[in-house]
Parts: sequence; structure tokens; C-alpha cells
Amino acid sequence: MGGSYAGCCLARRLMEEGSISVTVLELRSERELCSTPGSLRLSRHGAEALGALGLEAYDDADENGAAGRGRTSKRKLLRALVGSLRGVIAFDTHVDGIQRAGDGKVVVTCSRCSGGDDRRGDSTTTTTTTTAVEYRFDAVVGADGLTSQSRGVVNDHGGNDTIPYFLIGDASRPFGRELCFGLARSRYGASRAMQESLRLAQALTSVATRGETLTPDQPELAPFTLTTWRNKMLRNAVLLLGMAGFLILCLAYGGRAG
Repeated sequence: MGGSYAGCCLARRLMEEGSISVTVLELRSERELCSTPGSLRLSRHGAEALGALGLEAYDDADENGAAGRGRTSKRKLLRALVGSLRGVIAFDTHVDGIQRAGDGKVVVTCSRCSGGDDRRGDSTTTTTTTTAVEYRFDAVVGADGLTSQSRGVVNDHGGNDTIPYFLIGDASRPFGRELCFGLARSRYGASRAMQESLRLAQALTSVATRGETLTPDQPELAPFTLTTWRNKMLRNAVLLLGMAGFLILCLAYGGRAG
């Protein structure tokens, strides 16, 4: 779920491996996604991830530092990724529910919007139609950003740890900012997401090749599970509380000493 850098890189690699069929669910329209403005900084690992997918890093020569550490146009990168996944990405799709069925499949219920412009004389009216859609998957991956909608939906259904649901990119970040206040994400967040997508693709392919079921308790998949995300949240909460307590003690001691 999520058709940006992480989701598209994961889908492309899984398609190349050929052992797992893929559908990408993206909330935005293709035009909106591929019109994302600005540029992003690629780390060496990000450039290597794109190279592994057969994509050029699109470094801007005038802003390039060391090899592989230049900036790349978001539009160019997303258009290249989306263009390689025709028929795989379902755009304008809102995820409403994620549940485990009795046969072990993950049932994802969605609302898909479609619309058009009705021109009559000098006026134009835009109409939107919503259609209910249901998908059945062996596993689901949340690659839909800091405020991950899919992660929220799974948690709303009790956070069932038996659901083969995995997280990559910004969706796997605790608090959305961790303890570096977003500095690492702002510099190389996309590169990190693309790296993770290739690692998860390798893990999923490894399990599928062995003929085993994709479950959160598989050792290769453990780093990408909802349980791991919760543990990160707990660890960061403890660290933040510790830092806050230390600061309060310092202030109290300073006030007493004054």
C-alpha cells in the first residue's frame, strides 16, 4: 500500500523475481503522484538501490557532490517507477479495512474514486463516483508514509499480529521523527525507503521460494513487522522520558544551586 518510492521499488523487485504477484494500492491519482514537485537527495545506498532495479539515479550535475550523493527530480524518478508498473498500480484507491479471512488470506476493502468533467457551455462540472473494491492477498505491506493509513487501519482492528502485515520506509518510523527530529529523513529518507524495499523483497521471495506461508513470525520478515514498529515506539518513548527526567533534574539542581 503506497505507490511512492518504497512501494514502487518493492513491487518492481518482486515482479523481477517472478515468484510473487503484486498489486499496489495508491490513494492519489497518477497525475498527482507523478507531478510531485521538488527534488530529493540520494545517498550512495539509494543510488545503488536504483541501479539494482535498472534505473538511472538522475543526479543533477550542478548540485552533485560525491558520486551518488546528488539530487534527483522527484517527477523523473516517480514517472520512471510508475511507468515500469503499468497495470500493477491501482490509483485513487482508499483503504477502508484490513482483516484476516478464515482461509488465511488478508482481505483488503477499498473505495475507488473515478470522475470526469462535464462541460456544458461555459461551465464545467466535475463528478466523482466511488466504487467498493475488495482484494485478497497473502500479505500486505504498508509503504504509505509517516501517517500510514494502512497501519492505522490494522491497529483499529486490534493490531492483530497474526496478519502478515509489514512496514517499510516512513511507515516504519516510530513517532514519524524518531530522536533525530526528522533530520535523517529529510536528507536520505527516500534512499532508506528504497533500501528497505529491496531487503523486504529479498525476504519475501526467500520465504515464498521455500513454499512457506508469509507470516510475521518468519525470521527474515521480523524486522518489518508491526511488533517491531511497536517495540521501536516503546524504546523511543522510554528514551524520551529518560531525557525529560534528566532535564527536569538538571533544572531543579540549577535552581537550587542558584
